Amino acid sequence: MTKRKLFVWEQMKELLIKELGAEKGEEYLEAAKQKHGDWISKTKETSPSRLKTMQESIIPRIATYAVLKENGHDADRILDDYVRNVAGPMMHDIYAKGEKLPGFWTVFKTGFIRTTRKSDRWECESRKEKDRFFLDIHKCLWYDTCVECGYPEVCRFFCDCDNYTYGGLDKIGFTRTQTLGTGGEKCDFMVYKK
Repeated sequence: MTKRKLFVWEQMKELLIKELGAEKGEEYLEAAKQKHGDWISKTKETSPSRLKTMQESIIPRIATYAVLKENGHDADRILDDYVRNVAGPMMHDIYAKGEKLPGFWTVFKTGFIRTTRKSDRWECESRKEKDRFFLDIHKCLWYDTCVECGYPEVCRFFCDCDNYTYGGLDKIGFTRTQTLGTGGEKCDFMVYKK
């Protein structure tokens, strides 16, 4: 098991214990892990990189949501709290520290575009200008996985995480008018240098 996978499960454990107490939290965590294993065993995904992202990042969160929902809890509120107060701020802090490096904008722009265009986790088009770039994502592993697991509504939490990750940074700005995860035809990123 990789460090990333363990880390996400640790976050889910903390979330469940915070919401439900130690005993129920542990019980629900085991149920989420069982659901995770069931979904992984049934997936038809053949790409090793996509499968790894599904296993380590996406499905643990969907499985946690599913277990909460199936047991009558306000899964939407709980995952929204997690994204707003844990996952989003954690990623935001990484980029905020990176902004202190010389040439951050150039490195960020190049890395963001290269990652999304070369990875098989997305199908997208991009164009760049001097102080901004545009990225239209037409297919997204996060959305596809949520749909495959039967919980398309969970994708909005992944989309929201971007807002907390990139929002409020000093050197870059970020906007979107739609996302696949919220019913849009695409995710239309526009990122600009402040």
